[in-house]
Amino acid sequence: MTWLDFALDCQYIDQHTYDELDELAQSTSKLLYYMIANPKKF
Repeated sequence: MTWLDFALDCQYIDQHTYDELDELAQSTSKLLYYMIANPKKF
């Protein structure tokens, strides 16, 4: 998330790209947290 903020602030990516990548990062984080909380399922 920090790198996405940095990329947006430095204008390496536009707001639309940031929003798409932010959504993907959040969904990935949710999956990882779920896997950590339920290790026996994996």
